Amino acid sequence: MSVARIATIAVLAVGALAGCVPSTPASVDSPDTSNTPQATESSAPTPTASMPAFADDQIVLTISATATAPNGASLDLVMQTYYPVAADSPEAAQIQDYLASVGNVSDVADPAFTEAKNAIIQVTKLTATATSGSWPAGSGVLPMLGPGATDTIIDMPAGPISGNRLSLTGAGNGFGVAAIYNDDGSPVDLANWANRFTSYGFADAFAGSRLTNCAPALTALGSGSPGVGGWSSHNCYFGRGD
Repeated sequence: MSVARIATIAVLAVGALAGCVPSTPASVDSPDTSNTPQATESSAPTPTASMPAFADDQIVLTISATATAPNGASLDLVMQTYYPVAADSPEAAQIQDYLASVGNVSDVADPAFTEAKNAIIQVTKLTATATSGSWPAGSGVLPMLGPGATDTIIDMPAGPISGNRLSLTGAGNGFGVAAIYNDDGSPVDLANWANRFTSYGFADAFAGSRLTNCAPALTALGSGSPGVGGWSSHNCYFGRGD
């Protein structure tokens, strides 16, 4: 599934704020849209359910960045990731009901999959604001939503980048939803959601695009997970994986 260690949150923030050098994470392949239909706001059905409301005190980390396309168009990006919920919780059921109502068919939308994997589900609020020009077709910015390919994007202009991984392709407001699970199927401790090979942030996964002004910030709630002690800083994303 689709990625200088830090001793403290302050060291992490300083390293990330020092600047972002364009790079593509090793787990991100060249864009391949041959087998994955593009998911956009215009093609999505009207939802018959709603996402649960997450309060600000449930945020575990916030990451902001500026994305610039080859044609000079730019987007201001913000992700706010919330404390996860158990797959058998009422909140998870509401999330998956909403995904089903908008026609999402990803693994994280499938209750049978998340139950079999003993997964926990994590929601990230995504905001992309156009600040210059029009984002070009065939390009995008990949949100790193945690556990890799077991994630999806909803209510945002989004297109495939590799297999079923989705990238942001324009301005909008929506959500990323990710399933976090252990490969052996053992339960994941909600309090230790960060303790695995996983990364959060943004990747400039298309040639010619770049990311600047990267600013990650863990909250007190987020720093409570022992897994963040092993996180490393990368381009515009950070976590336990390369």
